[in-house]
Amino acid sequence: MTTHGARIERAYIALESIARGGARPARLILWLDDEEIFRALPHSLRRLERRGLEVILDLNAYKVHTKYYPYVKSVDAHVMPLVTADDDVLYPREWLSALQAEHALFPNDVICFRAHRIPVVGNALGPYKTWTPCSDLHAGISNLGTSVSGQLFPAPLVNAIRDKGDAFRTLVPDADDLWLHVCTVEQNVATRQIGRQSLTFPYVPGSQAAGLYLQNVWNGGNDAAVMRIYSQVAIEAIREDALRAQSADG
Repeated sequence: MTTHGARIERAYIALESIARGGARPARLILWLDDEEIFRALPHSLRRLERRGLEVILDLNAYKVHTKYYPYVKSVDAHVMPLVTADDDVLYPREWLSALQAEHALFPNDVICFRAHRIPVVGNALGPYKTWTPCSDLHAGISNLGTSVSGQLFPAPLVNAIRDKGDAFRTLVPDADDLWLHVCTVEQNVATRQIGRQSLTFPYVPGSQAAGLYLQNVWNGGNDAAVMRIYSQVAIEAIREDALRAQSADG
């Protein structure tokens, strides 16, 4: 997880919801990229530190990618899956245990609670606003997992994400979900939504004002990002998988 600016004052709420879950993470890390904030943490985070939270400073200006990239590059050979979470969500008690249980059944897949099916129109991916919530049990590369409800990435994919490097800094500095999805497509790793319904958990009150949603979705930021990072080979692979999903559903 990462946070920034005034959101630091509410980040403890999302972290506390994870800490109170039925399953506990091996490590719970809050990554920060602002030294001033890091040196003046609110008491709420200091209290969580005493209970095992790690607050780590990374000054590489990875922006939203700070939530995962400092961690993936910190280990030479990952053997544990990585779970990402957002700083503005109240995660239910069974959140982590459900991700772990699905991972045990499908250890090679990305596991998530909220995914969108990517349409292909002609030789391009359809506009981001037409990527509809998944409503079936198909697991494949035409599913885009969204970080807001959390995602679990298997260890081999985490290693591939590390090896791909940090070109996201110039290509998609504000679109971590898209970059991570490109990594799954390139590695032919399926994304699997838990259940037929795409779930969005409650938001921390007042946390949405400074989010990237308006810029990325309604101002076309995601569409511009898509054009920069999805190769024609990736688009064709997504098309084939989307057709398989459609056939299975029909």
